[in-house]
Amino acid sequence: IYGRLVTGGGTLDGDEFRSCGRAATSHEQWPAVAYGKGSGAYLVVWMDFRNSGDRGADIFARRVASGGYPTGKEVRLSGASATADEAVPDVAWGATAKQYLVVWDDTRDSVAESSDTWGQWVGASGESVDSNFRISGNQAAGTEWTPAVAWGSTINKFLVVRADARDLTTAKKVEIFGRLVLG
Repeated sequence: IYGRLVTGGGTLDGDEFRSCGRAATSHEQWPAVAYGKGSGAYLVVWMDFRNSGDRGADIFARRVASGGYPTGKEVRLSGASATADEAVPDVAWGATAKQYLVVWDDTRDSVAESSDTWGQWVGASGESVDSNFRISGNQAAGTEWTPAVAWGSTINKFLVVRADARDLTTAKKVEIFGRLVLG
């Protein structure tokens, strides 16, 4: 995963830089980024296949300083029980809580539900806070995918939305569902 700063006027600012570290030796894809106002850094997240033989794809993160250089180490966000594929991450910064919320597709319960939306809090320093948690809940039997997250400053909550196919067999449609998450 490479990045490059771009000015507000749309011109390139500096050289490309590698966000993922040298241990990322397989496929890395589906990057997302959020700026942590007050933290002085971006958080870059991505889907990473370096451990795919043992765990499936994982979600990794790394801080990038506002000057455009990676700081600290890469952090695997998908926890020990996430041993299937985790994919399609998104990230937002919560200004009040001063932490990021990272969300992704997760197939750890794929026998029962295909995929769910899970999340992980990440502190301003780039380290995981607490454990992974299910966002979509058990009521969503069926496949969910492509979550997106945004911070609502006036309500001090994150909104997580996703495509949901719970009614695909009966109603023949995919819908968009959302959930507010307290930051």
